[in-house]
Amino acid sequence: MIPLQNASDTPPLGAEGEEGHTDPSPCVLGYIPVIYYSILLGLGLPVNILTAVALSKLASRTKKSSYCYLLALTTSDILTQIFIIFVGFILQTAILHRKVPNAFIHMVSVLEFSSNHASIWITVILTVDRYVALCHPLQYRSLSYPERTRKVIMTVFLSSFVTGNSILLVERRLEGPSSSRIVGSIA
Repeated sequence: MIPLQNASDTPPLGAEGEEGHTDPSPCVLGYIPVIYYSILLGLGLPVNILTAVALSKLASRTKKSSYCYLLALTTSDILTQIFIIFVGFILQTAILHRKVPNAFIHMVSVLEFSSNHASIWITVILTVDRYVALCHPLQYRSLSYPERTRKVIMTVFLSSFVTGNSILLVERRLEGPSSSRIVGSIA
């Protein structure tokens, strides 16, 4: 978790310090996590993109729902890497190293939450799909087909975004403006 001490009393975006630049926020995590997560992003993102390309070819060629679910899971993993590791950690904490507006922090939090929950629910649905394929093979063709799979995946992504936004709004109202928030998690 990244404690965000710069979330309150954010100056206007055009505000500058005495010498013509904004003061950097202190990097609370040090250099080792920055290096580690940079390597993780540098290796993980290209591998997930290559996996997404291979799975998209398989999904379009074979028309099997399991490849569609795996492609959706890879997509949510890519989004998780972008929002949590790059935007939430490296960009916000290490590269920008500046105070950021609350709206940006809220938007990043919603996207982090949504991508995590989409990944979890896609995994659950993939597990159910595999269970039905193994335990009820005769009914599997009528229950799982590409059009239904696409609808289920879109429903999961949209509901993850809506619930992510709703839960974080409720959390923000319960905390109040003066409490210190911890935004983002590093998975």
